[in-house]
Amino acid sequence: MKKAILYIRVSTDEQANTGFSLRDQKDKLLKYCESNNIEVLKIFKEDYSAKTFKRPEYTLLWDFAEKHKKETDLFLFTKWDRFSRNAAESYEQMKNFEKLNIQLHAIEQPLDLSSPEQLLMLAVYLSVPEVENKRRSLNVIAGMRRSFKEGRYLGSTPQGYTSEKDKKDKPILVPNHEASAIKKAFNLIAKGNVSQRKVMDILEKDGVKVSRTRISKLLRNPVYKGYIILKKFKDEPEELIKGIHEPIVSEYVFQKVQDVLSAGKKNKVQYKSKNLAQYPLRGLILCELCGNNLSASSPKGNGGHYDYYHCANGCKKSFRTELLHNELETILTSLKPKPEVIEVYTKLLSEGFKIKNGSQAKQKEQNNKSIKLINDKIRKTQDLFIDGKIEHDDFKQITGRFKSELLNLENKKLNYKKLNINQITQTISWGFGFAENIGNYYENSDLDTKRDLIGSMFPEKFTFENGELRTTKIEKTFLLIANKSKGLKRIKKRDVSLFEKTSLSVPREGFEPTTSGV
Repeated sequence: MKKAILYIRVSTDEQANTGFSLRDQKDKLLKYCESNNIEVLKIFKEDYSAKTFKRPEYTLLWDFAEKHKKETDLFLFTKWDRFSRNAAESYEQMKNFEKLNIQLHAIEQPLDLSSPEQLLMLAVYLSVPEVENKRRSLNVIAGMRRSFKEGRYLGSTPQGYTSEKDKKDKPILVPNHEASAIKKAFNLIAKGNVSQRKVMDILEKDGVKVSRTRISKLLRNPVYKGYIILKKFKDEPEELIKGIHEPIVSEYVFQKVQDVLSAGKKNKVQYKSKNLAQYPLRGLILCELCGNNLSASSPKGNGGHYDYYHCANGCKKSFRTELLHNELETILTSLKPKPEVIEVYTKLLSEGFKIKNGSQAKQKEQNNKSIKLINDKIRKTQDLFIDGKIEHDDFKQITGRFKSELLNLENKKLNYKKLNINQITQTISWGFGFAENIGNYYENSDLDTKRDLIGSMFPEKFTFENGELRTTKIEKTFLLIANKSKGLKRIKKRDVSLFEKTSLSVPREGFEPTTSGV
């Protein structure tokens, strides 16, 4: 009489399927052994995925087989996908059992492994489950990414929220009793004069414990301002998606917190010097002699203190702050796009968005036609299966492919959003209005805003030579819309060739003297 080890396995998502249940497999294996006069040495029951062989019960089974190899003839299971869903690792495991002289046998998919032709069927039995696993994995990823694109947060629940079900019985984040404390933490950090350590202590008094590592991640998590991160996948870049959950803090407060966290040493210097606002250009001006950053100070002289930008590297270069400030404010006040430039760009941008709307409408229509075509194919396949014209395995394979295509088309559908032209036109108008009044905006802004504004317009630092500001680079977009303005004429560029990289349709008047008569 031959002796056998029985192996029964289900994964968590197969528990509800009676065809895969532990009891059903056990009954089939015991009946098979009874019918074939096989003695059962031991039964191993597993509730684990078959993606790998790192399974608790399988490990125990292997140990048992090694210890009882002389008395064990067979290793029985119902189907090959119960044994494994990883073809490459399966062959390796089969070799191990072959060394023990133990034969593997799937009672519902019997094979004579001594026959070369039967090895081809073995490859099919082992490969199909692995393909199904990978397809299922891709479908899960696609489904999760689709949920993310819909603004639905998936993953471990962030502190301050509870995961609940919405009307569609889908997960949604809902602020809980810790939300007010989290909001307080953001508001405190946004002020710029409270440390994270202090915030942690305040939160702990409110009954909310946050570790030092976690507080930093918490303050940078966009979920609290109502957004979720869709991570990069294949050719798709990382995106920030507007969530459907209720934010705990406003976008303004969240951004203020990011500015404080990112400022680092810059903010520390600011808090040490109460009068730093006197020198908004400190660190943005280079010494024309040695190339180092100019510092600033207020030495005492006849009649009081006088503010200077000066080189701290031993050079004697220094300038009164009001000279530079006046020159910069004159330039900014004069950086007004001409009315005809505003009119042209407004028209071009508006028309561009209208064209994009039309293009997206055509793509959406074509996408809908493709969706309808796939659905028709699925229905036809279902009819063929019902009429008995195709086998069940073929039906699953065909419909699986169609459903995968359908999911891709549905995901594309989410990207087709009609643009609000009126809203876009208003935004364009606001943008040019800002550009027309940039001098006043700069004058009435705080120190950080002034420096951010200068940095966005002039990416490279300035030098101050012969009473004139010079720079090597002007932000390209601003250069185009402010072309021919009086403000740009006042800035003397050190490297005129950089302007040749802008559109040839935009003249460079103002940076080189125009030739008389041209």
